[in-house]
Amino acid sequence: MGHKNPIWELFHETGAMYGSNKSNKAAWCKACLREMETQLRQEEITAAARGAQVSAPKTDKQWEDAGFRVYAANWTR
Repeated sequence: MGHKNPIWELFHETGAMYGSNKSNKAAWCKACLREMETQLRQEEITAAARGAQVSAPKTDKQWEDAGFRVYAANWTR
């Protein structure tokens, strides 16, 4: 197998395969995922500042997972 194209450094591979023969890798733009994570963090900060009850503090991994879930849900609509 040849070298992996450096462009793949810009994408998060989910491990899922798709297509009629399952030869295509499911991948998400890392910059898009980071932007979604940032938006979610900011929404929670804004809600807390307005006095809303927010969830317990999240780890970076939890924020990353939340960003991925929201981004993926919006992408597949």
